[in-house]
Amino acid sequence: MLELVSISHHLPRRGTEPLTVLDSISFRVPGGHLLGLLGATGSGKSALLRIMSGLQRAQAGAVLWHGRDVTQNLWRPNEMALVTNDESALISQMNVKEHLVAALLLQVGGISRRDAVVKAEKVALLCGLDTVHTVCVMDLTVPQRRRLALAIALAGDPLLVLCDDFMAGIDPKSQRELAALLQLVAKESPYRVVINATQSLADLPAYDTVIVMNEGRVCFHGPGRAITHYFSIPHTEDLYLRLAKRPSTRWQDSWNRHRDSYYAAFKLLAGPAASESELAAASDDDEDGKKDDGRLRLGRGPDPEVIEEKPEIIVPLPAARPGTGTQVAVLMRRRWTLFRRSKFQWWSQAALIIGLPLVIIAFSWGHRDALHQLHNPEWRPAGTQLPSLAAFAIGITLIQVLMITGLAVVNGAREIASERSIWQREHLSGVRSLSYSLSKVLFVGALLLVQVFGIGMVFDLVTSGLPGSGALRVSLLFFSAVAFNALVLGISAWSRTGDQAASRAWLLAFLQAPLSSAILALPIGLSTLLQPLTTAFYSWSGSMDTLKHSALFEGITAANATWFAAPSTAIFVLIGHALVGLALLSSGLRRA
Repeated sequence: MLELVSISHHLPRRGTEPLTVLDSISFRVPGGHLLGLLGATGSGKSALLRIMSGLQRAQAGAVLWHGRDVTQNLWRPNEMALVTNDESALISQMNVKEHLVAALLLQVGGISRRDAVVKAEKVALLCGLDTVHTVCVMDLTVPQRRRLALAIALAGDPLLVLCDDFMAGIDPKSQRELAALLQLVAKESPYRVVINATQSLADLPAYDTVIVMNEGRVCFHGPGRAITHYFSIPHTEDLYLRLAKRPSTRWQDSWNRHRDSYYAAFKLLAGPAASESELAAASDDDEDGKKDDGRLRLGRGPDPEVIEEKPEIIVPLPAARPGTGTQVAVLMRRRWTLFRRSKFQWWSQAALIIGLPLVIIAFSWGHRDALHQLHNPEWRPAGTQLPSLAAFAIGITLIQVLMITGLAVVNGAREIASERSIWQREHLSGVRSLSYSLSKVLFVGALLLVQVFGIGMVFDLVTSGLPGSGALRVSLLFFSAVAFNALVLGISAWSRTGDQAASRAWLLAFLQAPLSSAILALPIGLSTLLQPLTTAFYSWSGSMDTLKHSALFEGITAANATWFAAPSTAIFVLIGHALVGLALLSSGLRRA
């Protein structure tokens, strides 16, 4: 049984009284029950569902699930599911079967892939998706996508299913079919409670009971067929107009006076519903200008005190969720599948991996003979040749670092922000933030390994490279890529949209060149303050330090007055930047 006890929530407003979002919401719903949560826009339906689901904390009151306060002792994985009409929570390149199998493998522990396929077929059949099992989401109709969202939510067999505007924006025929589907889902288990929040007043007979909300207050809870009599209206379509004729506080006060007797008359928590004669006697007669004696004429309803108590119900435990490793493996397999199916992403990555090293080779082609001679410890460049080679070494190293910085933005800026709705849905169903973070880090890390090899090693292989330790310079590029990719993923986790994440990440990447002090020689004080915060500086300066035993180093120090970090120091600082990025990533995911 689900029970809400005096749930209240208010939003503070400057210079005026707080805005009432929810005010003393109390009701009970037994198992095997479909409840309709009715109300116009702004009535508090979505806020109430968010509190019930644990996404938002109420300022007062309790949400009891079989006696356990889930506002304090939170929902267990697979115990509750929230279904919305947000189609961005579905992956357009995946088909119905792939969605359901992935949901089962991510949510249910100890299930094999074969068993997941079999159960996915059963869930698809229950939700009317068996004929479109292999159809991609982009080719589904809107009602079919709503069915798929519900099917995904049912993958873990939750006993509380919350639907927020599940039927919004679809035709009346499809609304009736979805209402019948919700009724079927509710009756599938004697312990399951299904709540559908909607502003539609159609198909009320499909609900076992309905709750009417107005301005964050409960105005009625009973069978849908009793609405017209209780509110003294000829048709249910007149409900919202009728509610507007009284302050919501008066509707709430009236219902609070009649509630207990009304529950007893309609046997909402024990036995069958009331007869038509009992229903005919029940109405709210507190019209404006008329006296309300606080009593409700109910007929021969049973006394609540003599209702026989049922034995304690033992609710089955929810399915355990899989381990972190299993979730990472499923998420990685899905991400690489999507990468293969995205021709744009595939070809753009191929162009970058091949094209950027060619750009570096083109810049260095005219210096290839001098680069080859630099590896001879006896060779010394001519006086006029030294500044040119020093400027080339500074510039080519900076170009490599900035390329890695730009690739980090391309790889990771949209990686999490564009999946915001998907992550919120999957996190609510039991996917760990650690699993999701690891899958993104590993995917982006695989791309950067190939990119670092192309940018760092192809240059050395074709032109003999700069003197000193080429392996150490490639290592610095690698750590720079790790650090900046982590920072970009952290930005993505804290951004609401992919465009917002991309703009923030590109701004940070743009600032790397001047703040590295390679192009713009900052004053010593300002340089000392900003350089520890600049990822590109440490990769570049550490690479410059590897040339200190070569003939180039004198020209490099003459051309650039900044200090150079030792490679070990640079790597240590870059690891610190990576940890900061991972902390941003973790906190951003938990904040979502």
